[in-house]
Amino acid sequence: MDKPTNNCFLNLHYPQVSNASDKRKNIIESIYRIYINKFVSVSEYIYQNLMFSTTHPIVSDIVECISITELKHFKLLGKLLTSLGIDPRIRYTDLNRKSRDFEHASRTNDSELKNFLFSDIYFAKNFIQELNLLSRSTNDTVIKALTSRLILDEQHKIELLEELI
Repeated sequence: MDKPTNNCFLNLHYPQVSNASDKRKNIIESIYRIYINKFVSVSEYIYQNLMFSTTHPIVSDIVECISITELKHFKLLGKLLTSLGIDPRIRYTDLNRKSRDFEHASRTNDSELKNFLFSDIYFAKNFIQELNLLSRSTNDTVIKALTSRLILDEQHKIELLEELI
């Protein structure tokens, strides 16, 4: 049997982000907000991986794989910010404001698992909306290419999570 994460990653290249040029304040703020949300997502998926490792090992494997994709997104967005002349440092105050506010459960029953999965899907759909808004707000081909590629990953992530419900 195939490991459940065999189809976790899309076999598509990510665009180069070093030539972005749209330095408008609203664009940079949007990219930074998405960047912070990706940082939070990485930690949440790693947390879920640890939380479900013994009770739901297949879910644990899938969310670990998703966390790797989220980390790739986080890094690409950080490189994009750097290419726009912005320090990608994450400030503690930004993390507090952007926290996804999950209520961490001490048990891992099926109801809690579904709550996590539904929340993950909800946040992925919101992230797609943020990416679409960013893409519509800019004419920068680098930013548009990156947002299009990240949307593909998010749609794939939703499919993976829906299969687990």
